[in-house]
Amino acid sequence: MLVRRSSLSLFLGTSFWWSIFTSSSSLWTGVSFVCVTADTVPRLFPAAKQEQYDPQTTLLRTMEPKSLLFVHTIKTATGSRSNEDHPVIQAATKRFHDYLHRLPDYPEDYPVNPQNVKLVPIQNIHLSLQDKNHTIRNGDDGRVPHTFDESYQIQIDSTSKDITVAAKTVFGIVRGLESLAQLVEFGWMTSASSQWTRLSPAKKTPVFVIRNTPLFIADAPAYSYRGLMIDTSRHYLPLDLILHNLDVMAMNKLNVLHWHMTDAQSWPFESTTYPELSEHGAYSKHAVYTHENVQQVIHEAYLRGIRVIPEFDLPGHSQVLEKSHPELLSKCPRAQFAQPLNPTLPIVYDFVEKLYQEVTALFTDDFIHIGGDEVRLDCWKQDPQILAWAKGHNDMTANQLLNYFESILTDIVFSCDKTPIAWQELLNEGVELPPGTVIDVWKGFDTATIENATKAHYPVIISGCWYLDHLKDDWRTYYACEPLAFNGTKAQKELVIGGHASMWGERVDATDFMMRVWPHASAVAERLWSGSLPKSYHDVLSKTVEERLVRFRCFMVLRGVTAAPIEPGSCRHEQPYPPTSLRQERNGEKEEEAPFNSRPRLYEESS
Repeated sequence: MLVRRSSLSLFLGTSFWWSIFTSSSSLWTGVSFVCVTADTVPRLFPAAKQEQYDPQTTLLRTMEPKSLLFVHTIKTATGSRSNEDHPVIQAATKRFHDYLHRLPDYPEDYPVNPQNVKLVPIQNIHLSLQDKNHTIRNGDDGRVPHTFDESYQIQIDSTSKDITVAAKTVFGIVRGLESLAQLVEFGWMTSASSQWTRLSPAKKTPVFVIRNTPLFIADAPAYSYRGLMIDTSRHYLPLDLILHNLDVMAMNKLNVLHWHMTDAQSWPFESTTYPELSEHGAYSKHAVYTHENVQQVIHEAYLRGIRVIPEFDLPGHSQVLEKSHPELLSKCPRAQFAQPLNPTLPIVYDFVEKLYQEVTALFTDDFIHIGGDEVRLDCWKQDPQILAWAKGHNDMTANQLLNYFESILTDIVFSCDKTPIAWQELLNEGVELPPGTVIDVWKGFDTATIENATKAHYPVIISGCWYLDHLKDDWRTYYACEPLAFNGTKAQKELVIGGHASMWGERVDATDFMMRVWPHASAVAERLWSGSLPKSYHDVLSKTVEERLVRFRCFMVLRGVTAAPIEPGSCRHEQPYPPTSLRQERNGEKEEEAPFNSRPRLYEESS
């Protein structure tokens, strides 16, 4: 196999190329790769680590949804097995097929072969799991592990009628199919010929095209933790919105949903241990999440390779408990929405232990976010009962009280076989956190906290420079954040495991959530997926990011996402207003599948 290396070399170094081709030699042996020219630019969002194609090629690959087949193969040390059914792969292929049935409103806008160049049909998408040790499944138990291989490769040869998507885990297949979907464009042809036409839609058969083949993509994420935080306390978010948002997270290759479930304003979690919490603390009896709702979110997230990590923020941000359990709170008369739990009461720890036992049994991830931010220590200094208790316990200070509470809470967390994630204040206040506790740095890009945490061997996730509720910021601000821009050793920087965009809910509800989050969070997704690349490649990404983000935003719109525009212009397929279902309802029509309109996916279809 001869590969001609351009001056750009796909913007990556020799060692990277050697590792890619040696590690993948068994997969791509005998395949002739197309050379990369200097005007090759990344096309995917997030950008792939390696994307090889010739932009001057005139070979187009076509797909017809009705005749397209997925072929599953698991390759092990003892041979290959075909037609393996796995729920994650089944769901991923269904989403891919669903996308192929979202046809554009105006097909005449999609003349993809005006010069009648050679068309090569694609008959199969071959999904290949490389499982030499027969440990591939990584998700057979319905859980997404906290570390797993998401790498994938895509190969389209010049002569084969197959597309190959190869990975080491089912979740790598998910990432690969999302990338493949971005390369697919709409085209139209008559049923009697293979020439593209501009006839009326009634006389056309929809097909799909992939430009610039042959191509080869090798990709893997830079960070294992790539998340989005949602806040369901300040405003309740409907279950359907949360489920739809999982689809968009998968498109962006995010893999953690940080669910900030409760806060001072409301308690929407319907606890079976303490049902009074939501009975008195939710905005209404309809604005709650039952155990069944949570299980549905976890299951749908699992099918997309997304972890679900809950946060029940304690001991601060707990004012809502006054409506059901006022006996648990401190008494600080001059603090509104600030009364933290009273750390001196045994009934507090009994309450916390029983709550966490319920929550950790329900949420299957290995981690749980314990909060710990913005605890009003001055409140504890005002409460006569707390002051008297502290005086009888060696004159404990407010900081020592916080350490006392957190030591018991983390013991509870570990007894439930979970690892805690905590907001940075606990480290800043000198709390003695157990080894392995993940520090969530949210106060801007706080290099001092990052340095101190990693120096103390704590894993770190970054969130402070990706607050989506800062309405004055835009995607450029989020894209500019470099997670490793702090002074530290190589070992310290390896402890930065990723980060998350945060959509705090004070000024966001179901009416504007999607358009505020997307595509702003897409910029975060690329920074976390692509990571700290060589400067030459990073410069190319930066120069192309706006063009790629505009195109990717239109891709999301076509898939039914109300992603906001980032500049003047128009997508070929815009979201209709009013929505299809509302137009039909107003006109007294029966809702039917319209050939040129996108409709939301029904989530019960994959359950």
